[in-house]
Amino acid sequence: MSIFDKIKDKLDDIYYDTLFKFDDKFEDSLDLMDRRMQRRFVKFAKKEDPFNALLGLEKFKDASIKDRAKVVFAQQKSVKKTFAEYGDIIGVDRGGIYQHYAIYIGNNRVIHYAGNKDDFDTNSKNITIHEDDMGRFLGNNTEYFVFDCEAKENKSIFGKNLLVAYSPEETVQRAKSKLGENRYSLPFNNCEHFAIWCKTGIHQSTQVDKVLQTLAPIIIKVP
Repeated sequence: MSIFDKIKDKLDDIYYDTLFKFDDKFEDSLDLMDRRMQRRFVKFAKKEDPFNALLGLEKFKDASIKDRAKVVFAQQKSVKKTFAEYGDIIGVDRGGIYQHYAIYIGNNRVIHYAGNKDDFDTNSKNITIHEDDMGRFLGNNTEYFVFDCEAKENKSIFGKNLLVAYSPEETVQRAKSKLGENRYSLPFNNCEHFAIWCKTGIHQSTQVDKVLQTLAPIIIKVP
């Protein structure tokens, strides 16, 4: 085989490998769009209940005013989680400097992007996606928070609400599919990127976005 044939074969391999990867990503994008659309329909269906209850329509035709009122006002309550559930994104605040994120997988266990002994390591290759216990995840912290992807306060950061595309089971499955990965990058592939991707399919970090928003005016002013 001549050198030109070898080059041609190599180029063919690269071409088909790229084509297959693009095809996979395209299918993933279609799947994500379908999931988000289903999520929107579920949300819309939930909004129909208080509307129908208010006017006494559909399944509320024969319901008492008291029962209808319960449905109307119950939907307006905002319930904030005080404990983690299977498949939740959880986080800890590290002294107001940064926040560290993970996926809670039950039994006081998490999957997160971190070093072996700390959140970071001088060698980025030692920062991996791995399973850990809550004690190691919390470190010196005595409390954690549950990150709500669809909370209104995140709308100002992302410009739109993040939609939860995956169930708790799927979220944990996605987290486990990344176990062993060691391509950590603070601005492009950090613990929050990983956790939000597991839940929503979006690869994004609120912390990085905030920093970029702060630096933007400075960057513009530099000649």
